[in-house]
Amino acid sequence: MRNYFTYLLCFFALSNSFVKGQSKTHVLLTGIGSYPSNSDWHKLSSANDLDLLQLSLVDFGIPKSQITIKKDAEVTHANLLTSIESDLLNKVSPGDFAYFHFSGHGQQIRDKNNDEVDGLDEALVPYDSPKFFNKGIYEGERLVTDDELHMLFSRIRKKLGPEGRLLVCIDACHSGSATRGNNQDKLNSRGTHIIMADAFDMLPIINNQENSNVDNINSDNPQLAPQINFYSSSPHQLSYEYKDKNNKSYGLFSYAFCKSLYELNNDDNYKTLWDKLSLFISYQTSIQTPYAEGRINEKVFGKLVRTQNRYFTLKKILAPNLLILGAGALQGITEGSKVGIYELKDRHYAKPIATAIVDGVDIFTSDITLSKKWKAKNLSKYKVKVIEHQTAELIIKLKLDSDIKYESIISKKLIENPIITLEKNNYDLQLLIRENAPDSIQILINSPDGFTLYDNFLNNIQELEDDIFYQIDECISKFARANNLRKLNTPDNFFGAEIELYIRDSTGKFNISETKVLHTNQKAKIKIHNRGKEVFYFSLFDISPNSEIEKLIPREKAAIDYSLSPDSTYLSDSFEVSPPYGTDVLKLICTKEPIEFNAPVRGKNSESNNPIQKLIRTLYLPGMETRGLKPSLSTDQGYIGSFTFIVKE
Repeated sequence: MRNYFTYLLCFFALSNSFVKGQSKTHVLLTGIGSYPSNSDWHKLSSANDLDLLQLSLVDFGIPKSQITIKKDAEVTHANLLTSIESDLLNKVSPGDFAYFHFSGHGQQIRDKNNDEVDGLDEALVPYDSPKFFNKGIYEGERLVTDDELHMLFSRIRKKLGPEGRLLVCIDACHSGSATRGNNQDKLNSRGTHIIMADAFDMLPIINNQENSNVDNINSDNPQLAPQINFYSSSPHQLSYEYKDKNNKSYGLFSYAFCKSLYELNNDDNYKTLWDKLSLFISYQTSIQTPYAEGRINEKVFGKLVRTQNRYFTLKKILAPNLLILGAGALQGITEGSKVGIYELKDRHYAKPIATAIVDGVDIFTSDITLSKKWKAKNLSKYKVKVIEHQTAELIIKLKLDSDIKYESIISKKLIENPIITLEKNNYDLQLLIRENAPDSIQILINSPDGFTLYDNFLNNIQELEDDIFYQIDECISKFARANNLRKLNTPDNFFGAEIELYIRDSTGKFNISETKVLHTNQKAKIKIHNRGKEVFYFSLFDISPNSEIEKLIPREKAAIDYSLSPDSTYLSDSFEVSPPYGTDVLKLICTKEPIEFNAPVRGKNSESNNPIQKLIRTLYLPGMETRGLKPSLSTDQGYIGSFTFIVKE
């Protein structure tokens, strides 16, 4: 069997389409957020996924009339299969573009036809499938297995033909080997590690799950339409939900996909889309690692959709100095950023006719306040561009989990650190203080994705003195700096910088890494390209999965020695991959002038006029962090970009 969930159910697949003539699109979006109360499945935000996807697809040129949405009770086992057949298979013609999406829970079931190496079939959980196996009553017969989907998708691909494309999006998960820590209030998961099978029957294969086979769905059959798969997580991981700044939840993968679409340039391919998507997911958690396969070097959406503008538009005048901008969180707009308003015919953005500050951000729109009065009669004659990007405030949300008798004294000491705020639910770190025995107290600091950053034992509460709080403060501050730097990115409107990872194969040759998965003791190199038209200076930092920050460049030489001319490259020395395991982030910083990031030397003026220097020093150097620091970075002062890779054993 060609396993459509290849080694995991959780996948989010997108197909490219190079179509000719009058090719049409056929989109089926399905999702279940509210399962029956007696099914034991917890609620999800799948309805929000479908709304977000529909709005994004329409924004990219797919007509709303060609998008069918089915949700909740409409997505039973029978209805789901019938809908795939009636809304996709029966409608497509050769050369068309078909798109199927499922958002909901996923589960594994005992393989019935012995075509799986790990003994498990992956399945979607429709509305009418309970969570638990009940021998003789319910044994998973209403789960939608990958075998069933394979048969339908193969028929669709055959009907589409080699000029058509199939897009399959599934934001769900079948299994996770573990979700380290009990953080359901922090990250709501999709799917379960509970297998739909008798527990006794599963014992021989549960311990052999890592031997699952991965089949290539894009086998070289010239009669079938190609398919590209973006998986929401790696084998035996759960997929999670994401809350935006307005406390609205979405599937993390679905949100990341839509957001990444808006960051693409006109000719970007699926690899670029994948890099951006993976990066956003890595900001939120390191225990959900997406995976991709297929023709990722093809142009995103092909000729199906309109060319995206590299500027934003004005939507509405609310008051003489208050306007609605047609861009929001998905387009990377942040509160406090400064935007310039230009005439549509101004191709060089020489000088804005007005400027404004972003006061509020929604998912697709923002409120902007003009810095001075400006009368606009026809908003369609103007365009908007971000000229100063507002960075996030250095602050950490800490959940204190301690015995009640210690809570007041501990809370009082913690909030003396200006970057710490105490939260109950939506937190960045968890501090646990437990009395294990009358003469033993354990202190733990855990990240939501399972890393223990601090572990200490005290004989009694009296030992919880200033030096211990100093250690706790140092640990929290270090995590806050790494977390802030990990998420820090600015648009590259000037430099044209690009970073690639090369790994050594068995012959000793270094090749570009398509999967971006590195294993312990493997050799790798980093290549940096200048695709722009001007010289730039560059620096490189590494943020490990456990939030350690290391400056890689400049290292032995001065900052002035690290520059790249147009069309030139820098290739690092080889390095050996080592733990910790998880998502590693490289931060590339490009500027027009060389800047040093070491601590300033007293009596010497080592400061430049570039605010990037102050910001990176604050995040890189211990003791320099300050709550309230939110510098605005001009888009022509520098570029801060990211590159992620996975470290495995």
